[in-house]
Amino acid sequence: MIQTTDRNATIGRPTAPLASGNPVPRPRGVLVIDDNDDIRSLLGAIVRTQGFLVWLASGGFEGETLYRNYGPEIDLVLLDVQMPDRDGPATLAAIRALAPAVPCCFISGHTGEYTEDQLLGFGAAAVLRKPFRLSELIDHLRQLTGPAGACGHTNECRSARAAGSVSEYTEEQ
Repeated sequence: MIQTTDRNATIGRPTAPLASGNPVPRPRGVLVIDDNDDIRSLLGAIVRTQGFLVWLASGGFEGETLYRNYGPEIDLVLLDVQMPDRDGPATLAAIRALAPAVPCCFISGHTGEYTEDQLLGFGAAAVLRKPFRLSELIDHLRQLTGPAGACGHTNECRSARAAGSVSEYTEEQ
């Protein structure tokens, strides 16, 4: 089952222009793909409370379907590495076939057969090791998506994406 949140509020509806004639910027969108129900739900709730639109997928094929349907609204993919239906690197390859430049952060407690260097080599902007601080995750997501509605990305974001940053976070105390 495809889970989406907040999509009916904005997807498919044009943004209203401000008095200045400029459109209202749309919220940034994040696609969370993780096979663990608890982690997926928690990440979705936390990311949503920070003003992001959130789409939730329980596996790689479902994530690809959501990206096919809502890609223009999705500014970043948060992707588990180890999933039973299709692993993170194969899912990223499928999504990148649709949108070669979409930023992706791999998240994983165990990367399996992949090293962090290999995951970055697939084009990920970062590899976040579970468990991680949610506040640092949000900061990272904001850096990679830029200001709301602007996701032409900041220079700092472009540099981080080009360099491929690896981050390891621990749970907040």
